[in-house]
Amino acid sequence: MKKINIEDAVGTVLAHDMTRIVRGKFKGVGFKKGHVVRKEDIPELLKIGNVLCMS
Repeated sequence: MKKINIEDAVGTVLAHDMTRIVRGKFKGVGFKKGHVVRKEDIPELLKIGNVLCMS
């Protein structure tokens, strides 16, 4: 496993779950382990506060 900037992670597989928290509404898995990062996922990953991912 290695740390990768989110912008450089397109096409890689996530090595762990990433939690999404929306205050007062939702707390759970935003992206599951094994998800292949797509270009469309980048803004959402940055929005939930993930700048690095393990792949």
